Amino acid sequence: MEDPLPSCILYRTNAEPVYTDSLKGNILVLDFWASWNAPSRKHNMQLIKMHEKYRQYNFRRKKQVLFLSVSMDTQPELWLIARAKDDLHWPYNFCDFKGWESPLATQLNLYRIPANFVVDETGKIVGKDLWGTRLDSLLQSLQGDVPN
Repeated sequence: MEDPLPSCILYRTNAEPVYTDSLKGNILVLDFWASWNAPSRKHNMQLIKMHEKYRQYNFRRKKQVLFLSVSMDTQPELWLIARAKDDLHWPYNFCDFKGWESPLATQLNLYRIPANFVVDETGKIVGKDLWGTRLDSLLQSLQGDVPN
């Protein structure tokens, strides 16, 4: 795989935009979901557990595991309600309300959700559509010595 993550601007509510290039140096889990998609909502529950695990180890590391949730929603109120219900409390929650026309989704040739991409600290995509233990194993190998 090893393709670079495309340069793009991601938008979150009431905050400055985030440039994907500014996140280099960290390990990224870029997760695409939507309020109307039951499988991706179910996956959000798994992602919360994984986020909690890696959050405990991030403060001791130069390269952190950052979880980025990118919604494919087109209606702000539905996105905000689903984000609150699913308790997606990490700082990197994005939605530009363009749905499938979102620049990052089109650059990544996204055609279904849920979908995720794992990006290493150099900005290269090193995993795609990994869930559960497969995602955890890759994150551990990228970050090193994280207990199970």
